[in-house]
Amino acid sequence: MLANGVKDHRTDAHNGASQPPTVLHLSTLWSTKGVFEVLESAVRLKESFPSIRYVLAGGWYSAAEARRALRYISENDLHDYVYMTGPVNGEQKNQLFATATVMVLPSYSEGHPLVILEAISASVPVVATRVGAIPEIVDDGREGFLVEPGDVETLTERIAEVIGDPALRAEMGRLARNRYERDFTAGRFVIELGEIWYSVTGRTRRAIDDQPFGANAEAICS
Repeated sequence: MLANGVKDHRTDAHNGASQPPTVLHLSTLWSTKGVFEVLESAVRLKESFPSIRYVLAGGWYSAAEARRALRYISENDLHDYVYMTGPVNGEQKNQLFATATVMVLPSYSEGHPLVILEAISASVPVVATRVGAIPEIVDDGREGFLVEPGDVETLTERIAEVIGDPALRAEMGRLARNRYERDFTAGRFVIELGEIWYSVTGRTRRAIDDQPFGANAEAICS
């Protein structure tokens, strides 16, 4: 199976160095992606980390769930902790990764999510669920932590662990970046896609080598 590859989202900014600690949830916002588990973790952590920020970036899948989330935020006094940006891309997305302390994706169902590849390219530790191909991207305890879907208690504990331990966070960020450079760059994806094209079409290897795959890698993966 050919793993996805993504363009590099690393910037010159130092990830997680800015205050306050920032939990990034970058996804289509809906229950299947775990947005309400993310909000519940905010309720549980706001007293332990009074300066914590939660950034929910993406469009809402359901107007009804958007209204439910706004009610939850109001009922639990989260207005000073939770920020919704709407859909993001380009430089705005890069800046979110640059200021994120941890990226959280507690989905109930996934394939091979590009957003996690984007996060690890930016050296951001990830807390996500053991669903789909996520365990093929994040090794539990190395590039981040894996939890079971719906387990808000463990999700909250793992977020707190990353936020509260700068040395652990730095090491996870380093390992995340190494994993990206080894397995998930746009260039690697295009080269391996070319190998598949070669095997299917029967074209000579030289025909592939003569194509400027690497030069167009990020455009293909965009």
